[in-house]
Amino acid sequence: ARRRGAALQLLDLQGRILQSHPAGRIDEVTSILPVRGLPAGAYVLRYVADGQVLAAERVVVR
Repeated sequence: ARRRGAALQLLDLQGRILQSHPAGRIDEVTSILPVRGLPAGAYVLRYVADGQVLAAERVVVR
């Protein structure tokens, strides 16, 4: 079933949301997020649905 309010969020390491993009089920969709314009460094990408963080990964922009 489709999750309510599902989104991919890109955060800085201070926890501020820099980008938020609507998302479907994470196991059914491939998403490409625009990172052009972001400074090189580490970020956190998280999948949020139904008001809960269901997955999070550290990513590096070069």
